[in-house]
Amino acid sequence: MQYLNPLAILNISLKEAGKELDKEFIKREKKKLLAEFELNETPTISLRGKKLDKSAVLNLFERIEDPEELAHHIKIYQNPLLLSFLEDGSLGYYQQKQRPDFNEEGEGFAEFVAPYFAGQYNRLLLKAFKQKNWEQIELLVSGSFPLPGKYQVEAYKDTLQYIHSQVIEIEGLAAEIAGGNQPDGRVQEICDEFLISSLNELPEYFAGVRDRYGLSLEALALAVHNTHQRIDLGILILRQGLKLKISDNTHDRLKYVLDQLLKMAPAESIFDAFTGSGKKKNTNVWWIAIGVGAAIILFFLM
Repeated sequence: MQYLNPLAILNISLKEAGKELDKEFIKREKKKLLAEFELNETPTISLRGKKLDKSAVLNLFERIEDPEELAHHIKIYQNPLLLSFLEDGSLGYYQQKQRPDFNEEGEGFAEFVAPYFAGQYNRLLLKAFKQKNWEQIELLVSGSFPLPGKYQVEAYKDTLQYIHSQVIEIEGLAAEIAGGNQPDGRVQEICDEFLISSLNELPEYFAGVRDRYGLSLEALALAVHNTHQRIDLGILILRQGLKLKISDNTHDRLKYVLDQLLKMAPAESIFDAFTGSGKKKNTNVWWIAIGVGAAIILFFLM
């Protein structure tokens, strides 16, 4: 749900907003704006950089007629960082050292702002995750969630759904490889270091889907080994899975399969150096520099 502050859009000053609004002024402003649609013969007009149709303009005026709702809009208007977050997704609100507690802003304010806040948060979190921007995710999840728990579903829903769809794709890829297809560049994306970091930055709410992601990597590792005898690539996939913040049961499953593959790959000590599990620690710098994706590409060329 997209939030627009009617006071800010209609350019009503904070001083005017803090007292009873002049009904004649509101009436004149409403008439003037509606006339713009007729004069310009256009379905939309621009107010403070926002394109609005006639229905949206009428809604702005309706929203300042209710004294209780008006009070909530005033509180948001008085907090520019919150206003920018709700309207435009600006992260200045999250960069504050101390964020306001919605529950301390008066009766009903938290419930009023929650649908708008959760909707904007949902869009921003999904965008950050798709971009593998773990630093922005870290910022968004820092501190306690400012809304009643029931709104976490709305705030996290699209990111959760997107990760679920990725898990299904990995399971599908594992089935393809088990059926004889060669591993391709999709493995690189699935095991990407920044993707793993982004998954780990997500809050406990995502623990279940992180486990599912880890188990899908187990299936993928087994497929590349069992069908194509690619022990090296299977080991890399499992090691990436073990970097995830997963449950003890899932961790133990991945570790068990990894140990079995390592037993079958005694010459894997050079690869161990790349991943930091061997004795040649000086190679770690090179490993970090080229990234996991580059290492997988090297395996595809072998």
